[in-house]
Amino acid sequence: MLSLFIIVVLIIAILNILNFVQIRNRADHIIEILNENNGEFPAPDGQNNPPSPRDPQPRITSWISFLRNDFTTNRDMEAPFETRYFYAIFDADGNETTLNTEHVAAITDETAKAYAGQARTGNREKAFLGGYRCQVIQKDGGQVMVIFVDCSSDLAGAGILLNISIFIGVIALALMFVLVQILAGITTAPVVESLEKQKRFISDAGHELKTPLTIISANVDVLEMVGTKNEWTGSIRNQVRRMTALITNMLTLTRMEEDASRELYTTLNLSEIAKEAAKNYETVAAARGKTLKTSIQDGIPIFGEQRSMEQLMGLLLDNAMKYSAPKSVIFFSLSQDRKIRLLVENACTKEALPEGNLDRLFDRFYRGDASRTGTGSFGIGLSAARAICQGHGGTITAERVGEASIRFTVLLPPAKPVSRGKALPSS
Repeated sequence: MLSLFIIVVLIIAILNILNFVQIRNRADHIIEILNENNGEFPAPDGQNNPPSPRDPQPRITSWISFLRNDFTTNRDMEAPFETRYFYAIFDADGNETTLNTEHVAAITDETAKAYAGQARTGNREKAFLGGYRCQVIQKDGGQVMVIFVDCSSDLAGAGILLNISIFIGVIALALMFVLVQILAGITTAPVVESLEKQKRFISDAGHELKTPLTIISANVDVLEMVGTKNEWTGSIRNQVRRMTALITNMLTLTRMEEDASRELYTTLNLSEIAKEAAKNYETVAAARGKTLKTSIQDGIPIFGEQRSMEQLMGLLLDNAMKYSAPKSVIFFSLSQDRKIRLLVENACTKEALPEGNLDRLFDRFYRGDASRTGTGSFGIGLSAARAICQGHGGTITAERVGEASIRFTVLLPPAKPVSRGKALPSS
C-alpha cells in the first residue's frame, strides 16, 4: 500500500505539474509574440481573405482526435481573438508613458497601473500576478515594457484538474486498500497455516526429544558410576549437551514468535541477572585461560521474561568464550541511559572474525567456514539472541572494533518506574 500510495502521489504530482508548466509556457509564448509586435498580435497573412477551414470536410470528433491532439492549429489561429492581455511602458526615469487595457475587461486602468508598477519594481522578470502571467522586458533607450496575459481560465481549469485528480487518487487508494486486504488474506492464508504448523512441529518435536536426551544422559551417568569414564562416554555426554542446547535455542525462537509468551513478562532486576551470568562464566573463562571483565550498573529494571533474559546473557557470553582469542580479555557491561545497553566485546583470531556484513551472524544456522569450525556450534545461538531482543522490543547489532575485535550491542527499552513502596523483584 505504501508503494501504491507513492505511485499515485507521483502520478498526480507529475500530471498537475506538467499541466501548470504547459499553461506557463503557452503564456510566455504569447508574451513573446506581443513583445515582438509592440503589444499587438501580428496580422495573419492574407487578412483580406479569411482563412479556409483546416479540414474542408467536417467530421465527428472522435477519441483519436484527442489522442493525436488535432486542435493545436485552430487554437493558435484563434489565439489573437481569445487572448486577454494588457501592457504598460515606462521610460528610463520610471514614468509610465503607455497603458493599454483595450484587450482586457476584468481590470480597470487604476488596477492595471498598480499591477504594472508592482511587476516593474519586483525582482523577478517573469511571474504570476493575480491570475496574470507577466514579464518585464527591457527595451532600447532604457524603456521597460510590462506585458500581462490573462491565465485565469487556464489556472481555474488546473485547479479543477488538481481537485479531481486528488479525489480520484483517494478513491483509488481506498479501493486498492480493500482489494489488498481481501486478496492478501486469501493469498497468505496457506503461508500462515504452513508457518503455524512449522512452529507447532518444532515445539512438539523439541519437547519430545528432551525426554530421550534426558534418558541418555542418565544412562551415561550410570555407566560412569558402575564402570569407568572413557572417551566414549565423554563423547556421548558432549553430543547430548549439543543437542540439548540446539533444542533449547529452537524452542526459544518459536516461543519468542508467539504473542502468548508476553503473558510471562514481569518487572525484573536485569542487573542481578547480568551479575549472576557473569559469575557463572568467570569460572569458564578462567578454565580456558581467558579473563572476563564486567561493568554492571545496579538496579536496572526491565519488563520481560526472566528465563529469556538469562538465556540472552548466556548466549552472548558463551559465544564470546567460544570465538575469542586465547588468553584474551572479554568485556561484559550493562548500563542504562535512555535505553538499556548491554555490550559484549572480545578479541578474535584473524580466522575467527568473519568478513563482510556481520549482520549475517544472526541468520539461522549460519556457520562461517573459518569462524564456526570445531566449536560444537549449530549457528543458531545468535539467532535465538536476536529473537529474544526483538520479543522484548529491542535490537542487537554486531560491529568490528579495530582489526581483530568484535562487539555485540543490545538495546532494550527500560521498564516503567515502579511506584514507591514496591520492592523490585530480584532474580
